[in-house]
Amino acid sequence: MLDPEDHPFYEMVLRMVLWGDTQEKVIEKLGYNRVEGHEAQALYHAARKERITTIRRDYWKKFRIGSGLVLASVGLFVSFLMIGIIPRLVIYVAAGLLGIGSWTLIDGLAGVLMAGQRQGPLADEY
Repeated sequence: MLDPEDHPFYEMVLRMVLWGDTQEKVIEKLGYNRVEGHEAQALYHAARKERITTIRRDYWKKFRIGSGLVLASVGLFVSFLMIGIIPRLVIYVAAGLLGIGSWTLIDGLAGVLMAGQRQGPLADEY
């Protein structure tokens, strides 16, 4: 058997999996093309693994952005705290950065942890 990613029908399977088609639908479509059994399962699982990797990669990016915003917020606040004067504007900006950063960080972490549970097309995720 070929490596699943070198199979002639892999691109079709990957497209179906990325669009959120169920395993049964993908296996049925492969059956029409005379690809059955372990070969069909291997194609589906390779495409599913690539889907999860894609989702996690995008959510790791969100996690890093959120972490950066939280660190920027803390750094801004601490730097003015060390000076001894904390204007209201600095407090508002730091609180805004902290809020947006926390939300982005939590969303990114949840996306990484729940990547295998995502349903539907990947295009709807972003």
